Amino acid sequence: KAPKNTTGSSAKFIPSFGDDKCTLGYFEHNQKTLEQACSDMDQFLAGELHIQANTTVLNIGCGQGDTDRWLVEHYNTQVVGVDLSTEQLEIARARAKSCVGNNRLNYIEASMTELPLPDESVNYIWIQKALFHCHDKAKAADEFLRVLKPGGKIIMEELVLRTELAKAEVLSNFGQRLQI
Repeated sequence: KAPKNTTGSSAKFIPSFGDDKCTLGYFEHNQKTLEQACSDMDQFLAGELHIQANTTVLNIGCGQGDTDRWLVEHYNTQVVGVDLSTEQLEIARARAKSCVGNNRLNYIEASMTELPLPDESVNYIWIQKALFHCHDKAKAADEFLRVLKPGGKIIMEELVLRTELAKAEVLSNFGQRLQI
């Protein structure tokens, strides 16, 4: 089921995701740390969105809020982080206290399929490695389009395992708790 899009918002799909440069971060050279690769991915995604200051970004699956703080500090945005995990949100809130512009950070415990936000209330939706956890992606897509302002943008970065070798590597490194 395709999401209904009546707001004039857009989604941009970048087919190069999943190639040898993008895996849990943006790798141009193998000499960088995972932390640097993740920061580079944030820069890449923000560049693709052309984020403007004084706008609102909804971060779906925000976790501990690292990207949220980065967006506030580098783009002077308002960020609403949504996550299902109480523990992750507690960490995000605690870390936000030391962030420049922490008054522009707001965290909500909620599902991406039932966002407690008004219609057309955000300029951008940012989703990194979260959509694959969703049990009803069509309902989530409908919610994204409901809260997105006309002309708003959505960007997603998802982990895609295209081969059995890739699946085996992820399972060996991250454990059997993943269901692939």
